[in-house]
Amino acid sequence: MGSSIRTFGTGATWIFTSIILDRYFHVPLLVIGMLFGINAIVGGLSQIYGGFLGDKYGLKRSIITFSGLATLGYLSQLISISFIRSGIVFASAFLVTNILVSLYQPSSNAILALSSKNTLGSFSYLRILTNLGWAIGPAAGGFLIDYYGFPSIYYISFGTSLLALMMYLFIVDVKQDNRLKKAELVLNDWTMISYGLGVLFLFILISQFSVTLSIYASVFISLNYSSIGFIYLTNGLVVVLFQWPVYLAIRRIGMWRGILLGNILYMIGYLSMGFDSNLESFIISMIVVTMGENFTTPTANTITSIIAKKGRMASYMGAFNFFSSIGRSIGPTFGSEVLSIVKNRILLWEILITPGFVSLGIFNYLKRKIKA
Repeated sequence: MGSSIRTFGTGATWIFTSIILDRYFHVPLLVIGMLFGINAIVGGLSQIYGGFLGDKYGLKRSIITFSGLATLGYLSQLISISFIRSGIVFASAFLVTNILVSLYQPSSNAILALSSKNTLGSFSYLRILTNLGWAIGPAAGGFLIDYYGFPSIYYISFGTSLLALMMYLFIVDVKQDNRLKKAELVLNDWTMISYGLGVLFLFILISQFSVTLSIYASVFISLNYSSIGFIYLTNGLVVVLFQWPVYLAIRRIGMWRGILLGNILYMIGYLSMGFDSNLESFIISMIVVTMGENFTTPTANTITSIIAKKGRMASYMGAFNFFSSIGRSIGPTFGSEVLSIVKNRILLWEILITPGFVSLGIFNYLKRKIKA
């Protein structure tokens, strides 16, 4: 439930961050892409260290400590856009906050994986709860921006983060056997590296969801902020409505087929956006993209938990998040560069989905090597 509350605030701000940097602080598109790229790289490295800290010092302790600091980070974003009004200060606060969030995410995933006998079902259920927040957040954020301006949405992110922190205090901790006594490098596990490379290319594809899509809808199609928020609202609602049926389907077809199917749906949904010219057509494309998300996200986390060695669940979750963060770092830079060069909308999305072909090839190879 804490995750659902937190993602309500995140959803209200995250998709508009690139637009704020562009329209409010007048930052060039390429610089915005680079900022999100740096954020993802540093966040990815923080995921690895955060996973180690969770395994060594305790999962709940890690969640409480860094979630509390992240709440202060959201407060700093609110202050920077409302009172200081400096693009440099705002961008710095944005980076620091996301580093702090990255430090507790591996422990959050690990405590979920270890506390349930049905890991795939648990991650599917988590996505339903978090997307309740994601469904409402972007729509609420778009509404507030249209009527009260950009700074208003950061009151939501700070308030929801504070409320989520209070709920995290009631998490039941999970003790691991063989708790780490010293730092051990997860990235020397070649199975995890191979899988991680597939995850990296998958998340280059997935990450077109945030910066690229929001700017494309705003600049290329000239949709207003409320409409953009409604597109992302569709994403959240489709997760809430269809994640559990998709979970049941994955149990029948297997996790590798599930992640491959999700990869393909992402590519089809993004490519169809090149033909979209109004809100209604965007919503249809977003439904396809979100069904891809429903197949890939819980499956990817569950495969990681299968690969993980005993006593190192948070470290492996951190490694998974590291590879996904590197993909997220490349994705916005790649997307922003393509947006600034390619003006043909169909060709633009044809280029943007090419990383999906690489991840398809890697996952298709690994399904013969890793039983999942």
